[in-house]
Amino acid sequence: MGSDDDWSVKNQAFYDSYENINENSYGFAQFHDSWVFEDKIVVAKKFENDLGKFAFQLSPSIRYTDFKHGDDFDYEYFHRVDLTKGYTAASDRLLATECPLSDEPGYTAADCGYNNYVSGHYTDYAMAGLADIDFAFGLGITVGARYDYVKAKSTYDITKMLPADVADLGGLYSASGSKGAWSWSASANYKLPFGLIPYATIARQSTVIAGQGAELYAGDIAGKTFISASKLYEGGIKGSFLDDRLYAALSVYKQKRTDYNIQSITVNQSVETKGLEAEARWSVNDHLLITGGYTRTKVYNLTALENGTLFSFFGIEDLVNVTDPTLYLGGQPIGLVLIPDKNASRRAGIPTNLYSLTATYAFDNGIALSASAVKVDSVYSGQSQVVKLPAYTKVDVSASYETGPWLFRVVVKNATNERYFRANFTELFGSTIVLPETPRSWQGSIVYKF
Repeated sequence: MGSDDDWSVKNQAFYDSYENINENSYGFAQFHDSWVFEDKIVVAKKFENDLGKFAFQLSPSIRYTDFKHGDDFDYEYFHRVDLTKGYTAASDRLLATECPLSDEPGYTAADCGYNNYVSGHYTDYAMAGLADIDFAFGLGITVGARYDYVKAKSTYDITKMLPADVADLGGLYSASGSKGAWSWSASANYKLPFGLIPYATIARQSTVIAGQGAELYAGDIAGKTFISASKLYEGGIKGSFLDDRLYAALSVYKQKRTDYNIQSITVNQSVETKGLEAEARWSVNDHLLITGGYTRTKVYNLTALENGTLFSFFGIEDLVNVTDPTLYLGGQPIGLVLIPDKNASRRAGIPTNLYSLTATYAFDNGIALSASAVKVDSVYSGQSQVVKLPAYTKVDVSASYETGPWLFRVVVKNATNERYFRANFTELFGSTIVLPETPRSWQGSIVYKF
């Protein structure tokens, strides 16, 4: 609701639930059964005077999450079926999600169990405030703050877990606790002559670190490590020129997760990201649009750097001192990758430099032509940095014709038939598997709008 003096009060409610079961021939069986409900009130006030425009918000909220999650990652032989032989009786395995219930005759967790089987709930009580100030002389300031107080409980069902994983819990099968955390942000920009706007932002974001099924674990609740924080520093300049036909922006940033305790190699990672981004959009005339972009990104695994090692599955290139291939082919060696310096802690699979260029030309008769190119640096496929994927340039082209409610379009992807690869699951399997990407292909579509 609102009133004439620019006060407004709004209530927002949100509910979401999901049930998921994931079963693959190569393992990674898991399930989720979780739901969340949130209610938030937003009280807002805005006004304008000779000094500028001012807007303020205050927002209390409550969010409840209920979770149930189980997964099995002990039998994750990350290899596909041999396509030269096809599926055989040996291709299948009994997954944790296919196991009989624990009360059925003959069941033992050692025969078929989960690494994790956990359920619980947590409630987040929060209060947030925001101020957006746009001074008439060109300075804009946005500041905000939020405090979250989270109460949580989590319990393992050890009757459905493998004995070794139960032993790793050290008797901590259930825990409840609470923790509070602050988030805040501050941003400023200034409108200079000639359409230039420099800006700077600093922010801290506190987040509940939950798993894929929204689950929290008893050990993290007991240790009060289930909330983590990150900091962001960003600065740049942007502007519009040529009667707003040309837009350009340049920014540099640094983001860092400040807590290490809660890291998971598959879900949550303590990382530091440094980068630069540049983009330009030029509407040359009513027919031609050109866009270009450049990014430079470096991501470091902070926990690996602090520990000096990172767990990984090993490929052939890792085992340089093993001369007899029968000792490892058909198996899956594992171990620790040494991380002696910051360069070794860089996350694999993320190219340092990426360039993109797109052009679109639309004729008056409904025909439009488009082309785009992306140039990507070479990149290591895994954390041990023994397999390096080549650099590549990918080109896509398309043509379309629109008349009335009809649209006809043809797209040719990878028009030059570039041979290139993508890293896959770099932290664990980067040295054992990479994914070949699609060669030249095309697709056509006919669209009728009504």
